[in-house]
Amino acid sequence: MKTNKVLIIGGAGFLGKSVINFFKKKKVDFMYADLNPIKNFNQNFIHLDIIKTNKSLIDNYHFDIIINLTGQLTKETYKCFNLNTTGIDNLINLCSFQKSKLIHISTLSVLGSSKSIVNEETNVNPSSVYATLKSVAEYKLKSCFNKNDMIILRLCNLYGNNQSKGIINYIIENLRADKIKINNNGLLKRFFINVDDVSALLYKMIKNFQPGIYNLATKDKFTIKELISLIENIAQTKINCEYEDKEPWENIEKVDTSKVTKTYNISLNSKLKFWLTKKIND
Repeated sequence: MKTNKVLIIGGAGFLGKSVINFFKKKKVDFMYADLNPIKNFNQNFIHLDIIKTNKSLIDNYHFDIIINLTGQLTKETYKCFNLNTTGIDNLINLCSFQKSKLIHISTLSVLGSSKSIVNEETNVNPSSVYATLKSVAEYKLKSCFNKNDMIILRLCNLYGNNQSKGIINYIIENLRADKIKINNNGLLKRFFINVDDVSALLYKMIKNFQPGIYNLATKDKFTIKELISLIENIAQTKINCEYEDKEPWENIEKVDTSKVTKTYNISLNSKLKFWLTKKIND
């Protein structure tokens, strides 16, 4: 079987670290690029600012597949804007220069809110700045990239060990706080997937590259109030929450994941309760 040399752009982030650990175990031939290397892992590192990228930085390498993990910022809007506009333009040029296939990480949030089932054919309908910018990135890629050389993988919310951001980490870190503040009315619904399961899927994708858009969500779907109740039951404590009087955004009732499960032979079962129990009780 032909082996593919892979470049992971944004490899020093939460998802990137998980992907790198998984690829190392599977002996994937890869390098990773970011502004700074992962602590204690300078090997396989290329310094790269995708907003100011210079193709000459990787002239000495050839990559069959590039995985783009950048543009996942929900705060610092100007950075998110630059990564999903100028950064995407530079990514397209980089892939063209390298003659590489692309796996681009997007978000289910581009689909907005829906009370009916959504799939890969559902029109994008973002209602937040972040989702709008991710939609712009998808549009640019679909307009300029050969569709046979590209995968767009839309993720639900990530969780996992060593996560420093996200709603789950926020709640756990503040279990003993006097009060935690939630920026919606608690009815915001989200699907959750373990970051290591995404890494395992990305490994399957580089081994069996099947172009197209894939929506990824598990059976772990909770409103914020349901998530807090679950954590309270596991931790055997009461969490004092202050909710804002703000309607939820980008609420999706059901995601058709048959395309990704059939193509890559994966299961998307509930795992969050088991992980939370281990995390909280360790």
